[in-house]
Amino acid sequence: MDVQVFQSYSVDDTFSFGIRLGESCSPGDIILLNGDLGVGKTVLSKGIGYEDYFYGQGLCLVEWASLIEEILPDHAVSVTIEKDLEQGTDYRKITVGGFGRKMEA
Repeated sequence: MDVQVFQSYSVDDTFSFGIRLGESCSPGDIILLNGDLGVGKTVLSKGIGYEDYFYGQGLCLVEWASLIEEILPDHAVSVTIEKDLEQGTDYRKITVGGFGRKMEA
């Protein structure tokens, strides 16, 4: 599985990453959002433009995907967001796994 790691130092960075992730997606992609409460899953989702995907064609976002791992398709893309308080309160490490296309940092 291809794994890419991105760093975010603010809410704006996380939102911008969501925009880049959304632009890299294709119809039929499934994005699994993992991470503790308050790490930025909703901010990232807003950057992806989740409203467009509810009413458009294409992307499925699954938050708390670890709760339903046994029924998820193999081609799903996993996005894990983690805090590291040693890096600062706004720092987030964003790990993307299973994405067949290379994203720019």
